Amino acid sequence: MEMENEGNASALRNVAWGLARAPLAALILLLMTMAMYPLGVTYDKETAIMTQVLPFVLLTIGAMFGSVPRIVFSNLGVKPSQVTLLIYAPLVIAAAIPQLVLGNTLLGVLFLILAFGVHLFDRVGRNDEANLFIWIVMGFYAALSFASVAAPSWDGTQFVNGAWLPELTENYWGAMDGHREATAFLFFNGWMISIITGVLVTLGIRGRCVKPSTKGWFSHLPEQINDKAFTPLFAAFGIWLLAHLLSEASFFSSTEAQRVSSDTIGVWWPLFTGVISLLTAYCFAENMRTRGGLIGMNWIIFSVGSFHENGIIMNGSQNWHSYFSGNNGLFVWFFIFFWLNVLVVMLSVKGKLGDGSPRRTPGLAKKFWKEHWYGLTVGSALLTGLLVRVVWNVLPFMNASGTHEWDLTGGSDPWYMMRTVEYILAEHNHFILDMDRSYPLGAINPRPPLFSWSLAVGGMMLAPLLDVPASDAVWWSVAALPAIYGALTVLPIAGIGNKFFGRATGAVAAWLIALMPGHVGHSTFALADHDAFAILFLSLGFYFWLKAVKAAGDDKMVANANWTPAYLFKGIKATYEKRQAAIANAILSGIAFSTVALGWKGFVYGLGIVFLAFFAQIVINQFRRRDSMALYVTAMTMMLVTFILPMPFYAHMQLGLVFDASGFQPMFYIVGFTFAAGWVAVSFRDKPWLLVLVSGGALAGVILGALWLIQFIGLYNGWDVLFTGGYYLSKNKIFDTIAEAQAPSRAMLFASFGPIVALAALFAGFIALWQGLSRRDSSRLVLAIWILVAGVMAWRAGRFIFNATPPVAVMGAWTFVIMWQWVGGTDFAKAWRRVGIGSPRARFSSTTKTARKYPGVVAVLMIFMLVGAQHVTYGLDSGIPQGNSKAKDVDSNIYNITPNILRAQDPIFGWSFLDSTQYNPPGSCRGSAKESSCWYMGAFGPGFNGQYWNEGYQWLEEQDADVPFGQRPAFVSWWDYGFQALAQGKHPTVADNFQSGIPAAGNMLLAQSDKDLLSLYTMTLAEGDLRYNDGTFTPDFQRTLEKHFSDSQIEEFLLLNILGGENGVDMLKDRSFSIT
Repeated sequence: MEMENEGNASALRNVAWGLARAPLAALILLLMTMAMYPLGVTYDKETAIMTQVLPFVLLTIGAMFGSVPRIVFSNLGVKPSQVTLLIYAPLVIAAAIPQLVLGNTLLGVLFLILAFGVHLFDRVGRNDEANLFIWIVMGFYAALSFASVAAPSWDGTQFVNGAWLPELTENYWGAMDGHREATAFLFFNGWMISIITGVLVTLGIRGRCVKPSTKGWFSHLPEQINDKAFTPLFAAFGIWLLAHLLSEASFFSSTEAQRVSSDTIGVWWPLFTGVISLLTAYCFAENMRTRGGLIGMNWIIFSVGSFHENGIIMNGSQNWHSYFSGNNGLFVWFFIFFWLNVLVVMLSVKGKLGDGSPRRTPGLAKKFWKEHWYGLTVGSALLTGLLVRVVWNVLPFMNASGTHEWDLTGGSDPWYMMRTVEYILAEHNHFILDMDRSYPLGAINPRPPLFSWSLAVGGMMLAPLLDVPASDAVWWSVAALPAIYGALTVLPIAGIGNKFFGRATGAVAAWLIALMPGHVGHSTFALADHDAFAILFLSLGFYFWLKAVKAAGDDKMVANANWTPAYLFKGIKATYEKRQAAIANAILSGIAFSTVALGWKGFVYGLGIVFLAFFAQIVINQFRRRDSMALYVTAMTMMLVTFILPMPFYAHMQLGLVFDASGFQPMFYIVGFTFAAGWVAVSFRDKPWLLVLVSGGALAGVILGALWLIQFIGLYNGWDVLFTGGYYLSKNKIFDTIAEAQAPSRAMLFASFGPIVALAALFAGFIALWQGLSRRDSSRLVLAIWILVAGVMAWRAGRFIFNATPPVAVMGAWTFVIMWQWVGGTDFAKAWRRVGIGSPRARFSSTTKTARKYPGVVAVLMIFMLVGAQHVTYGLDSGIPQGNSKAKDVDSNIYNITPNILRAQDPIFGWSFLDSTQYNPPGSCRGSAKESSCWYMGAFGPGFNGQYWNEGYQWLEEQDADVPFGQRPAFVSWWDYGFQALAQGKHPTVADNFQSGIPAAGNMLLAQSDKDLLSLYTMTLAEGDLRYNDGTFTPDFQRTLEKHFSDSQIEEFLLLNILGGENGVDMLKDRSFSIT
């Protein structure tokens, strides 16, 4: 009876806490938000209730809704999925509709997120995660509310209602970036404070108020955390919270000018402090107290020194401050560093830091890391990759140099994407025919729709959340989605590494692609190009295709091979029955490649690599008398899915891309050759391989010879289409004017991947090729061909560097793992423990002895340090816009990591440990000598237009503003400026980045006189007039000609414009001079 009462009490407690945890979080966050009142915000009572209290009440109701289904239906035997789908979801959505439609849409969305998120966690008994989720979502709104009153708001005339930042009236654009940066700091710092507070509250109440989670991140913790062993965990999060509070205090204790100029602690230091504190806590929890003490102490020293360097502390006029600056400071800081480290070691040796004896069994911290290290590593790589691509590009995007409007990076191409998106928003239809480019002829928009539509739909979805028109909201979608696509590429790359080489390779590959300069530079915020979208789904396609190849195998599907269709159908049936995993992955791969096809016309690049690997595999199978039927059916399934899904777009009658050489035409070759080669391989499986290969080679020779002959006699250029990949690998005069179509410098090529990473990837490619051939490992063969083909293409043209980044990341990571295994890295720790680690002295002795036994480990660790430092430096550089002052700030922080005493010159011999060259880079990070330029930044980075370019396009936009767009005079320039003249200059253009209109524009630019120029204008306009009037001049154009030409001249002018065929040649000869 007593046990039954305890059970009832526990159940009532669970019910009560399931409803009470949301109000508790809301109350604490509301009180934290109200801290703005003593900081200077003045709201009347009614405004405070409407803008602060009621939103938290609404969010609290949403979170409480999440627990109601468990309370009501837990004892009724109803399936949770049925409750969610049939009862809970309709009720919650109905409750949110008034807020979504009539109220604050953002609050309505947060209400739904809380209601469904808490419900999903609560349904599976993960109460700790549900509680933390409440804090994250409510903390987001609290931080937003807190930061929204920070800077003055622009009312169209001046900035008003600002509490913590100065009002701006004149020259406000000069300080606008500082205002926005300060506001962003308040938001992100406030959100981190909310999240960390939520973590501490969740840990503190675990098991006391509600049943604790038994799986997931909290599964290794006891029901109640009372043990002193968990002190490091609470201390770590407490220090992290304190760091953010200290940063907040630094902001509010500074002057308005300092807040705008970012002369405060900022948000980065507390974030790194949190990571260091968790690492230190891990060391203490696992009795690695010396290491933990040294890590924590050196971070404190570095932090204090950094604050002093930036003038945050010890910047007064007191005499003792001078001891920490100049030549005196070199030695003072060195002695502080040396003796504090000695003190930590001494305290550890004497046991003053606690029990330092090694654990015989792993502690809870190590168990947690062992179970979750892969997810944490890949997740942190994803987050880091997103931050690097976004952080430094938001402000230049919002405040274009000179014009202070929206801006895009990456040249002219993103501007045409913006033009396409604006058309979609205006017409709710795809932009197919653009009459304002290649003026006056007009031309199609050949870009597939999926990427541009994702940008447009993203803007439509953001508009109600931001409470702005879709035309404004879409700028955020256009700028942000490419960076998101780029960061998400981490996931398929990590998946390939994990699936085919192990978790270690997947984790390393995730970090390599997250910070790879060649990938970051083409997927930054405000670079509205399809590259990141295409590579994301291309990588996903290869991930599923590799799984399909592995699942297909080379076992015999059907006996008695022959060439009849009946045998082929039997093979297809057997494969679909016995290799369902291979077929499923092939379909998923086809869908991924189809997605690429609907976003980028060059999608055949990936399928060409797939075909080469497929062909190599069936040839190898023929040598070994293995069956290729499963692989053949799998490949054809994938190819047909990729062929069918994008066909409706390419077959659109106005586009005419089905048989276009740079459109869908290469796909016919790939599918046809896959079908033919596979049929020969499976039909003649049991024949002698020499006979099959010779016969197949002869057949291929006949086909290729026929293509060459047909092209030679001028009927069809199939040979060039086949061997230039639809002209993507061709070289012609136009391509000679495209920088990215040229072979990159070798320095840029290797630096784009990381020099050591690139060499490691090529090495792994040859290793995988050998293993694919010798071990019959088809997935290794695909990876080998992928990296080798991608490497050759990147060597030939700079445009393919970005395409090669996925295989370089995977194969480079695999090489590093191989290196670690070869030198005995996995055995090093075991040998170290066997030698004896009972005391600090024993651990030191064991380290030296083990290092002598495994010397390669030390060497490889040095290589890894070099690769890591180089990769991080190049990755950060790739995310910072060229010429941006933030590059100088990052460069200075990297420079200041090294103690100044190591750069100080010996007064007698002038010798120093490190380079003693004076360091004084300009804000632009560019100088004529090492002394006046950045040392680590400035090699990469996106490029926003400068002031004069933007002002020039703004001037062009202001011209003819009272004339409809299509009737404005066209802009004549070299083709590379056409897109921006269209989208930003708001004028038609003669030549554009699709390489159309080049002959006309080129001749106009090189005209020798005004008469020649006017003649070219007239001829070009006449060509457009004739094109759209069935080969005759329109009445208006005819009347204009009659004002200046006689009837015979007009007749001759018309004849010159319609010359063609053999008669045209004869007529041209009759009108030409001849030399006798």
